Amino acid sequence: MKTIIKIFKSINIAFLLFLFLLSCSDDDAPAVMPPQIADLEVGLANSREAFIGSDLHLEAAVLAPGLIQTIAVEISSQSLSWNFQKTWQEEFSGLRNTDFHEHIDISEDAEQGTYTFRIIITDQQGQVVQEEVDLTLLRIEDNVAPTLNMYSTPQNGQQYVEGDVIAVSGMVADNTSLSSLLIVLVREDEGIPDSEINGNHPNVIVMHNIDHFDALDYHEFEAEISVGATFDNNIPPQPITGENDWQSGMYYILAVVTDVVGNKSVSDRYPIEFSL
Repeated sequence: MKTIIKIFKSINIAFLLFLFLLSCSDDDAPAVMPPQIADLEVGLANSREAFIGSDLHLEAAVLAPGLIQTIAVEISSQSLSWNFQKTWQEEFSGLRNTDFHEHIDISEDAEQGTYTFRIIITDQQGQVVQEEVDLTLLRIEDNVAPTLNMYSTPQNGQQYVEGDVIAVSGMVADNTSLSSLLIVLVREDEGIPDSEINGNHPNVIVMHNIDHFDALDYHEFEAEISVGATFDNNIPPQPITGENDWQSGMYYILAVVTDVVGNKSVSDRYPIEFSL
């Protein structure tokens, strides 16, 4: 009988010890850190300003140990009627970290004034973190195109082979605020109008693409790319393959600068030739 009691006590002690260890295991399990937002930029050069009828530059580094579920942006005001809300899920869901870089169109219907800008990160653990800043929307009348000067370009018709480096340099300036600078390689036989050139065009190779300027009224630039490179210099870099793959023949270099209200200046075409 005593043996049975001892066995019973041993079983109870073992069971209680198991529950204790299980409880300690749960208590000691490290909590997942909530998301973090760093290096938030609202507006060009983090000016926290945007122009009505143009777009708002946004950039932030997002870290989410619990994996991103959604990223949301809200722009609102208690006294002004215009507002903006958008949630991104498919593009970022499941990522542990990302460089969030977007441009938000500011409607022509928006009113001048100060708004509250808010970025909200939700992770897959249900944790939410947000950051908010004041954002000023301005309306300007500006019909003056930016200035674009090329300091150095290849010689007319200069020939390149695989591994050679194509390089250009120059400056851009604007009376109000620069918005973007794009430099591309275009095959002559594509016949693409200059007005249709953009960083997402499938038939161009992007040498340089910038929408972040240290000074909004003046910027000097240098751009280069190696012939035969597998990725271009877009934001983010894109593979050079398919329709825009390197080919032998005549190309030209073209630069396009845009200001915050959409005025553009386009450079001359600088012809070069590839022998691949």
